[in-house]
Amino acid sequence: MPIRVLVVDDSAFMRRALSEIIKAAPGLELVGTAFNGRNGLDKIERLSPDVVTLDVEMPELDGLSALKLLMKSHPSPPAVLMCSSLTKQGSRVALDALTHGAADVIAKPATAIGLHESPDGRLLIEKIRAIARSHRVPARPAPTETRRSDPARPSKPDAGARVRHRSFAVDHPLSCVVVGSSTGGPPALERMLQQLPAGISVPIVIAQHMPKLFTQSMAERLAGMTALNVVHAETGMPLLPGSVYVGQGGQHVRLGRVTKTRTRIEITSEPARELYKPSVNVLFESAARIYGKHLMGVMLTGMGDDGLNGSRALVEAGGVLIGQDEASSVVYGMPRAVAEAGLVRTQMDPETVGRTIARLTDADRVTPAA
Repeated sequence: MPIRVLVVDDSAFMRRALSEIIKAAPGLELVGTAFNGRNGLDKIERLSPDVVTLDVEMPELDGLSALKLLMKSHPSPPAVLMCSSLTKQGSRVALDALTHGAADVIAKPATAIGLHESPDGRLLIEKIRAIARSHRVPARPAPTETRRSDPARPSKPDAGARVRHRSFAVDHPLSCVVVGSSTGGPPALERMLQQLPAGISVPIVIAQHMPKLFTQSMAERLAGMTALNVVHAETGMPLLPGSVYVGQGGQHVRLGRVTKTRTRIEITSEPARELYKPSVNVLFESAARIYGKHLMGVMLTGMGDDGLNGSRALVEAGGVLIGQDEASSVVYGMPRAVAEAGLVRTQMDPETVGRTIARLTDADRVTPAA
């Protein structure tokens, strides 16, 4: 059966543009459009879409308010993809929406010319398909609180993954943690980082699939709700223990050696061939070359398999990889890929990942890279 999609946007131009993309995509069916949040809620009741693209800024009832009402009143809400203009305020509201049940966010394209054949158009379709397949929204803690999760239960990966949730030790002290995430990533990152103490002995570098303004807003948001020093990564920044570096959207983030014991951030547009910027592959591969057996990788929720090659390089260099479990993932794509490849040591929910990083780095103070 086709994926039924409702487009909600106050701009007639944008409704038409998004509608044309959806109608041209195999396996997708446009069931209707709505001109604001109130009209959208009415049409959700009448049309029962599988996925709703929801504009952030609309008159009468904006996207975030409509989302809250939908999640509160609907017994089985559709998957929601927030569509935000590329403004600082829009990106902040879109990230708020993720903590209230939206599955993912996407930036509105600047033009509709050739949109159905553009990277923006292809990304829209890919996101709709990914969140429709998962069609669930995991419960999330309030964004301003630091909570401890209930004792973690075993994950349920496919039989081919053969991964069980278990505690483990590392053979070598850790010097760095790298994290890859995509769809559903920001709330998972919040839950993971809230478990870490301010004095953690390693730096953490994140590649999250998002446009630049979204990653900047995400860094500011994480800085306000964790005990860590969270920054939007810039070229030349030294990697320091206790700091979290969020890679810029639209660019790759990788690590470069300065001296034997000093590493710095590099922001670059190369390699241009990578579909996602920042690419998890680029980050993991660069970190593996520097830190080797002193590196930990974390693969969080996300669509596709970005990070698979980087994770293989990380493990071959002697590092250890943790994956998010299926039960807590919004889209179990990236974690599934590395699990089925036999690369992950274990799978956990984000809170348990955070506590595991804290436990494994607590005893060892800063350790120079090998």
